[in-house]
Amino acid sequence: MDDSNSAPTEDAHEFHWSYKGEGGPENWVLHFPIGGLDHQSPIDIIPGECVPLEATSSSCGRSNADGVESFKFLLYDENPLNIEIENNGHTATIHWNNATKSSVTDVVKPFVDKVVKPLVTHVANKPCVTNAVKPFVDNVAKPFVNNVVKPLVTKVAKPCVTKGGLDSSYILAQFHFHWGSDSSKGSEHLIDGKAAPIELHLVHYRADYGSLGEAVKDGDCLAVAVLAVMYKIGEKNAALKPIVDALPEVLDAGTKHVIDYTMDLSGFLPANRDSFYRYSGSLTTPGCKEVVVWTIFKEPLELSEEQLEGFRRLHDAEGDHLEDNFRPVQDLHGRTIYEYDG
Repeated sequence: MDDSNSAPTEDAHEFHWSYKGEGGPENWVLHFPIGGLDHQSPIDIIPGECVPLEATSSSCGRSNADGVESFKFLLYDENPLNIEIENNGHTATIHWNNATKSSVTDVVKPFVDKVVKPLVTHVANKPCVTNAVKPFVDNVAKPFVNNVVKPLVTKVAKPCVTKGGLDSSYILAQFHFHWGSDSSKGSEHLIDGKAAPIELHLVHYRADYGSLGEAVKDGDCLAVAVLAVMYKIGEKNAALKPIVDALPEVLDAGTKHVIDYTMDLSGFLPANRDSFYRYSGSLTTPGCKEVVVWTIFKEPLELSEEQLEGFRRLHDAEGDHLEDNFRPVQDLHGRTIYEYDG
């Protein structure tokens, strides 16, 4: 999991981490000691050794009294206002609904300045003001709010997830990918020792923190929820197509590109969302803080080899091909890995 949106660490300005050479994963722990603790990610998941996820199952020492229900995805079925694709030198990160409150202001303020204020000025000193304004309110203002403002507010809102054994609501911060130089490797998590060619991380922060950076900084073991999806080589993936088509715009590290996206987030989730693995772990990039409750869906999605090549053409900060951007698996140190098949 890439935490480029989180708070910087003290050592971040001195050590330029990467996936190779002196900045590679074997040296991360020298600069980020947390990376050597006992709840690190990713891991190798051995299905035969997993424990059923139940209401009494504990994540980092805390059980979920509400039990295990199917995930509830809010606004995952809404098309975004836009998405921003960023090559940060470590991965391709997607910022969903990268619009801010200014997007609403840009629509509402001109309406107020050019329509509402002149109308108020026009009728201010005239009798029967109520009768003059009421048709405007009924025929112009209310339809504008209902048909423009409210849908826009929905579009700039961030999707979130709850239930699924989680004890809170988690808001989507971003999603990104980890892939290999060939299709025999790429995913961060392994399933029974086997890698997928690419792994998607949908990164969410606990709603009461307000941002991913604040969640990571707090250090609570349930501050961040990451939904991981494996891909296998197969048919072209429709949800990925607009993103892959736009990757040539962000070939170099440090570049960003905004595109219109006419599909919703459900295309990045498997059809079976009631079958997954769960464990307590960490960010998989420096500073490797142990703040993540991980969900790894069992059912993979498909993408074509051609689409995967689009990711491999990206460049890292040194100008080399950005590939094999995965951290090696970490020791369990006695942690319990849960599985759920609802």
